[in-house]
Amino acid sequence: MEPTLVDGQIVWVNYWFRPKAGDVVAATVEEKTIVKRIKKIEKEKFWLEGDNPEDSYDSRKFGSVTLDKIVGKVII
Repeated sequence: MEPTLVDGQIVWVNYWFRPKAGDVVAATVEEKTIVKRIKKIEKEKFWLEGDNPEDSYDSRKFGSVTLDKIVGKVII
């Protein structure tokens, strides 16, 4: 998520929110918690993308995620 966040940065997460495109969220993907931005929402599936697309592990590699995989909205 650089330049928005740097590796190892501690963030606060709001668990009670309604996700929308543009939100930065923490999500569980393949048993890891990652921080990405919601790029788009289609039929209750969320496409996540990093702010540095050339060096980002995101939905272009692992596909969309469902709401139950989103931990919460990151509050910086």
